[in-house]
Amino acid sequence: MTSIFISYNRGSVAAVESLARDLAAMGHSVWYDQALTGGQRWWDNILDKLRMSAVFMPILTPEALDSQACKLELKYAASLGKPLLPVLLAREVNPNFLPKPLAEIQFIDYCAQDKSAAFALMRALADMPVASALPDPLPDAPPVPLSYLGDLRERIDSPQPLTFQAQIALAYELKDYLQQQGRSVFGEISQLLQRFRQRQDLLARVATEIDSILEPDATPVVRPSPAGAPKTAGKAKPIPKTKSAPTTKSVPAVKSSPPTKLAPKKSANTLAITYTPSASDDKTSLAKPLATVPKHSAAPVLATLLRQAIRDKKKWQVEADKNDHLLIDPSAQPTGRLGATLTVRDNLSDTKAKALKKTGWAIDEDMAAKSVVTGGALYATGGLAALALLSKTVRDELMTVTATKSWKRPDTDAETAVIAAQLAAALEIIAPEAKTYTPIKVG
Repeated sequence: MTSIFISYNRGSVAAVESLARDLAAMGHSVWYDQALTGGQRWWDNILDKLRMSAVFMPILTPEALDSQACKLELKYAASLGKPLLPVLLAREVNPNFLPKPLAEIQFIDYCAQDKSAAFALMRALADMPVASALPDPLPDAPPVPLSYLGDLRERIDSPQPLTFQAQIALAYELKDYLQQQGRSVFGEISQLLQRFRQRQDLLARVATEIDSILEPDATPVVRPSPAGAPKTAGKAKPIPKTKSAPTTKSVPAVKSSPPTKLAPKKSANTLAITYTPSASDDKTSLAKPLATVPKHSAAPVLATLLRQAIRDKKKWQVEADKNDHLLIDPSAQPTGRLGATLTVRDNLSDTKAKALKKTGWAIDEDMAAKSVVTGGALYATGGLAALALLSKTVRDELMTVTATKSWKRPDTDAETAVIAAQLAAALEIIAPEAKTYTPIKVG
């Protein structure tokens, strides 16, 4: 019997559980992290199990290869001299781009998980070298990784008061993670949501959003609170009918509002989140189903978009208005970079251009010069009427300017937050009048 440590990302938990059952059926002892915890004690337990194992089995999936925790586990296993047996569980992985410790070892293709793959796995395990004794002294243990869920839990448990924007951003990130990972992580997310629900400073509108995530089929009835009374979430109890006292002044009946049309279903490529505006955002107190993001919530939402874009290898476009948008590209070249492109039509002023350059954005100078010259000539000869006569394709070609910037792909939530803040600042520069942004998946 061989003791095997499986290193994986939660996004492939179903496939890993199936692999673990197969290994157990072969007579091996298998350990893989199944707990939703964080902090030093959790990490120490993982490293202890890794030290006790005879074989280190890294799972080859895009999510695992991008995972900070998996990278640290692999590095530590190599420093301990553990025999490595990589197992491929996703066809999207390109063997040519594997990190050095894995690129030098023959991996087992277990995507099909059929009889042929099982025999190949059995033969590979039978040929594995015997694990050598642990080095003395032990190499330094890697630091606790800033895991995604661990970071969310820290923010939920923060002793500091959370603003409305911070609360709604947390609810959105939890909901987005659940939608991306599916029902396999519902137990974990529901634990975090319930912890979030118990915060003393939780606002009623955020509590309602949490309840809708925990019980998506529930349709709570919300009644307006009396003036000065605290707002609470949940189903309102029916109010018993009572006879009204006679009054000296008649009160005209209030006409019911005509039924409103149902909003069209959102595209599958838009972000499915709900945002309840504060008093400063809107004069109403009604929740708005959002394909748009308020400017003041842009940074945390952009951080989530970055994580999602990297995880899914998909591009996202964030539209500030009809003329200006940001494109997030997780496949920027060279490999390992995260790229972004700002597109500005009609209004890249010298002030905006200088502000973008100051923050590290590279502007296409040829396009900028063409835009300035063409715009100046058209305005001088025919003003807005001349522009209006051009076809949209020609107008966009003449008046569009782009700016680009790239970063090393972030490994931690802290690095992601820094990039997100820079993107939010760039959107503010190119479209200062915009109050909301619209994220759309474009590839």
